[in-house]
Amino acid sequence: GGHQDGAQASEPPKHNPRSPVPQFLEEGVERVACHAMLGHRIVIVSGTLEPLANAAARSLEAEISARGFAARIRTCATRLRETNGKWTGEILGEPMLGEAKARAVCALAEEMQLALPQCWAYGDSSEDRWMLAAVGNPVAMNPAFALRRIAQKRGWPIWRTADRLQRMQNRVSRAEPCA
Repeated sequence: GGHQDGAQASEPPKHNPRSPVPQFLEEGVERVACHAMLGHRIVIVSGTLEPLANAAARSLEAEISARGFAARIRTCATRLRETNGKWTGEILGEPMLGEAKARAVCALAEEMQLALPQCWAYGDSSEDRWMLAAVGNPVAMNPAFALRRIAQKRGWPIWRTADRLQRMQNRVSRAEPCA
């Protein structure tokens, strides 16, 4: 096998496009690895469906393991009713959105015996504001406009990852000029 014309083969993609797990932002993985290194317990609280959140958690665990740290990541996500081994499409309980995320964080803190003033939370949407307000260390990470305004008003840190900024700059540089 190989190319007859002498051209080099392109590198394989870093992410299988058929896989439901997104490629993580490098700085986000580093941040989670830092929490793992400090022995923090890590929970993904997400509005996405639970099977996707679980797949993301396993993928993130592998990323952290590759950096030399072990972390078991729990998930708290939107659950689907299952009948005879198949999802019905019906949401079980409430969707993990908005104020539900804050209730989940508070319940998890109680269950895991964590002091909320010492907990961290990262959010990117205005729907995360209640969850962020529930912890002592809220961070608006690559926030949408509405969350950025909320974070500014409340004095929360606003972090933008360099890889997100690079992607945004690449999109702008590829954009068609306006006539």
